[in-house]
Amino acid sequence: MRTRLAVLMTASLLFACAGGGGSASGGGAGGSMGASGGGTSSGGGSGTSGGGSASSGGGAGTTGGGSGSSGGGIASGGGSASGGGGAVDAGRSYQAVCADIQQTICQNLGACGQLPGNLLAQCLAEDRCSGTQARFVDAGSLRFDAAKGEACLAALKRAGCGTEAGAHECTGVEGVPAGKLGAPCYFSECVEGYCPYGGAAGQCRACTAYTALGQPCTTFNSCDPATSYCPLQQPSDGGVKRCEPMGTAGTPCTSSLTCLSGICSTYAKLDGGVSRCGALALGAACAVPSDCGKSAYCRGLRVDVNYQPLALGTCTARIALGAACADEQLDEGCTQEAASCLDGTCQLPPSYTRDAGATCDSTDHCKAGSFCDLAPIYLDDGGAAVRTGTCAPLRGFDGGCPGYSGCNAGLTCVVGLSSCKPVPVEDGGCGFDQGPCPSGLICSDYLSPGTLTCQRERATGQTCETNQLPCHTGACVANTCQPPQSNGTRCLQNKECVSGRCDPVGDGGFECQAACL
Repeated sequence: MRTRLAVLMTASLLFACAGGGGSASGGGAGGSMGASGGGTSSGGGSGTSGGGSASSGGGAGTTGGGSGSSGGGIASGGGSASGGGGAVDAGRSYQAVCADIQQTICQNLGACGQLPGNLLAQCLAEDRCSGTQARFVDAGSLRFDAAKGEACLAALKRAGCGTEAGAHECTGVEGVPAGKLGAPCYFSECVEGYCPYGGAAGQCRACTAYTALGQPCTTFNSCDPATSYCPLQQPSDGGVKRCEPMGTAGTPCTSSLTCLSGICSTYAKLDGGVSRCGALALGAACAVPSDCGKSAYCRGLRVDVNYQPLALGTCTARIALGAACADEQLDEGCTQEAASCLDGTCQLPPSYTRDAGATCDSTDHCKAGSFCDLAPIYLDDGGAAVRTGTCAPLRGFDGGCPGYSGCNAGLTCVVGLSSCKPVPVEDGGCGFDQGPCPSGLICSDYLSPGTLTCQRERATGQTCETNQLPCHTGACVANTCQPPQSNGTRCLQNKECVSGRCDPVGDGGFECQAACL
């Protein structure tokens, strides 16, 4: 796998984000193929007890994000842009496949004991397949590949309990960009021009022609990336920002966004030099994987826990599927993004198909009832090691477990203890040394200061706090949940509005406004 650190962070559910609860100032676009948000982070709760809850699924924006239960899309990063054409490739509709994916995720979580009480029924009943993302498919701004959707569904049905929802078959399942000029967009749906997000752009956006070289620009994506970029900073003379030419190979740089190659190599900085545009040559020494470019990897690189190089690597051409490879600490060099070096060759096995005892890089390699028991890549003595793993049976009560996976149904891996313990219950303790809350509950100390407990998102009329104990729907006003508001009412998050849209107004505030689509 190209980025292997991400494997450590996947939890029992990663299929809720970019969704309806996003903040007005940059949150999610609306609901689609999501589930109910996943278990909370093991350190959720107030700022003093660490981070917000992972179950809040919706895009965080700058004001804390909304609830996963209000609908999140699969956040697998889209996929490569493709040409125009129909919104759905041959096969079942987006809504039909989405509904089956949603049901399967809920059933998997239920089988794992991650949806106690009526949370399973709530998960199965909620509709996350008719939100903004679905409307983008209907409008032709996204193309949904039904075959990819069916492959994702099949992988999730193989997943069973204890596995991570990280199947490579689900990457890009939410649709690939297809928006022509004038088509509705939210973030990256355009194949012609750009989507003008940021600042006071609001959420009702349309694919817009790029700004010409030398002309004033307002957002970093408004200039044609094939030729120019919009500076992040205002000019020192106080003038306006303008589209500037992309840096060619060898040009000093501070960001890959300013380089025609898309690479700002940092290797020279090790000797007191400056970063420059362009990838390092094959055979060159490397200290950062990206410095070698997209067609090469930094073979042999070893870094410490602070990502400082312990041993430099060598830029080496990537390896085709089926060709020989070797285990690495970070990037094994396989050409295909989701492929891994397994048994000495680059492979892309179907998710959840490898038997107990087989080598693995991620739990989504292993069959239901097992997980990938990975060796550490950072050693206690400060050294580094290549990552190797073996599919192992799920552990029982008090069994040792790594990270956030590896336990039988009804148990969870408590990070602070590195052992399997019962899944926390509603009103029960949670956190670093007690475990994450089940999907649909939030780890918060708002109702009991200093003591983290699992709580439901609040219903209308109940006590609430926007970040620590949010409302299921509507707004938290004066610490009480209010029903969703009509257009023209002040707001902070999309879910506070009946329309699902909270956007900027002329005085710098935000109001509920009519839905975009």
